[in-house]
Amino acid sequence: MFYDAYAGKSTTFFLLSSFFSVSSLPIVKENGVEVYFEKENIWTFDGKGEVLLTIMASLAQEESRSISENVTWGHRKRFEDGKYSVAYKQFLGYDRGENGEFIINPEQAKTVRFIYRRFLEGATAGQICKELMDHGILSPAGKPKWQPSTILSILTNEKYKGAALLQKTYTVDFLTKKTKAYEGELTMYYVEGSHEAIISPIEWDIVQEEIAARKRVGKALSAQSFMSCKLICEDCGGYFGAKVWHSNSPYRKVIYRCNRKYDGEDKCNTPHFTEAEIQELFLKAYNTYMGDRDRIISDAQMMVETLSDTSKLEGQLQKRKGDLDEAADLYRMLVTQDSAATGTPAFKKQEARLYENYSRLNDKVNELSDQLTEKRNRRHRLLKYIESLHDRPLALETWDNSMWVIMIDHCVVHKDKTVTFVFRDGTEITE
Repeated sequence: MFYDAYAGKSTTFFLLSSFFSVSSLPIVKENGVEVYFEKENIWTFDGKGEVLLTIMASLAQEESRSISENVTWGHRKRFEDGKYSVAYKQFLGYDRGENGEFIINPEQAKTVRFIYRRFLEGATAGQICKELMDHGILSPAGKPKWQPSTILSILTNEKYKGAALLQKTYTVDFLTKKTKAYEGELTMYYVEGSHEAIISPIEWDIVQEEIAARKRVGKALSAQSFMSCKLICEDCGGYFGAKVWHSNSPYRKVIYRCNRKYDGEDKCNTPHFTEAEIQELFLKAYNTYMGDRDRIISDAQMMVETLSDTSKLEGQLQKRKGDLDEAADLYRMLVTQDSAATGTPAFKKQEARLYENYSRLNDKVNELSDQLTEKRNRRHRLLKYIESLHDRPLALETWDNSMWVIMIDHCVVHKDKTVTFVFRDGTEITE
C-alpha cells in the first residue's frame, strides 16, 4: 500500500510488508526514501529501526545458510548412496520410471546410437546435426534445430554407458546461488552399472579417446581428422594431415602427409598416402590380426593378470605417504615454533631444506598415485577390449570407419612406405 509524500517533509514514506528486500534499503535510503515495515512496526530512518533491520537481516541470512546446508547435505547423502536423477524431459534416451529409475526410451535410444555410430564413422558434430535435422528428429529440448554443443554433450555424457559421475558442479554462494565446475574442491562420486546402458562402455571410452585425438591434431572434430589423428611420422613423431593437391583442376587429389614435413631445414622422409592406400593397408592388418583372435585374447588375458598385481606399487605408495607425513610434521614444527631464531639466515636455510624435502616427497607420491591409476585404467580398458573382440567380424572386405576407430590405437608411417598398425591391446602388425 503506497501513500503520497507527507506535506512539508523532504522524505517519502511507503507502507510495506516484510517481504520487501532488505538488500534494497541502501538504494532507497540514498534517494531520500523512507520505508515502513508494517508487520514489524519499523521505520528505516529511525536509528533503532536500522539496528533492528540489521539484526533481522543477520537472522534471515543464517536461516538461509542453515537451509542451504541441509539441502546440500541431503544431496551429498543421496550421492553417497548412489542415488541421482536428471531432467528427463530434456534428457535424450531415457524416461523416468515409477520409482525414479532410468528406463530406456526405445525411439530416443535409436537417435543416441545413431549419434555415436556416425561420430565413430568420422562425422563431425555439425554434420550429425544436419543429418538429424534432415531426418526430422527433434533435439532433447523438443526443437527442430540441433546444435553441435548438444551433440558433444551427448557424446561425453557417461550416463549413456550406464554410469553416473555426481557432483560435477557445486554452489559457491548460498545467497547468490552461483555455481562452479568441480576442480577438486569437493568429493565427486562415480556410480558404475547404476542403470541400463544405451552405449557399451568400451564404445563410450573409445569415443572419448577419439574426441581427444581429434583435438590433439588441432582439427577439433573435423571429418578428415578421424584418419589423420592416428597416423604418426616415424621421422619426427608428428601427426599426418590431409592436404589437397591440384584443388582447382580435374586432377584434384587428397593425400595424407606429415604436418611437419617442410617445417625444418631437414624435411621428413616419410611418404604421403592417399586415403584408399591407407584403407587397403588397414584391411590387410585387420584381417591378419583377427585371423589369430584366440591367441590375441589369450595374450591379452595374461596381460590383464599382470596389470591386476598392483601390490608392489601400493607398497611403495604407502611408504612414500608415511615419509611425506613425517616431512610435513617436521616442517610444521619448525614454522610454528616460538623462537628467537625465527627469521634468521640459519632458520630460513633449514626451512627451505625441509620444504624442498616435502615437495620432493609430495611429487613422488603423486607420481606413484598416477602410475597406480594408469595401471588400473589400462586393466579396465583391456578387459572391455577383450569383451568387444568377440563381437567383431573375423574379416573385413570393405573399409569400415568404425572398425578403424575402435580397433586402432595409432599407426607409425615408416620411410619405406610401410605402416605399423598398433591395435588397442598393443599388438603391432606392419603392412
